[in-house]
Amino acid sequence: MEQENERAVPLRRRIDSAAADATRGRPRKTWQLAPPWRKMLLAIYIIVSVGLLGTDAAVLVLCIA
Repeated sequence: MEQENERAVPLRRRIDSAAADATRGRPRKTWQLAPPWRKMLLAIYIIVSVGLLGTDAAVLVLCIA
């Protein structure tokens, strides 16, 4: 039984390394937003985040009062 386990481990390592090698050479498909879209989304993200923090602060103040 121990001999089977010893043989299985190197085989598993070879399969894992082969899968890693297969994905290394491929160029990754990435996309970027145009600068105006990126700025708009960043502004929306900041506005929503600050708004949620303000809402949490207001609820906290009302709970304490």
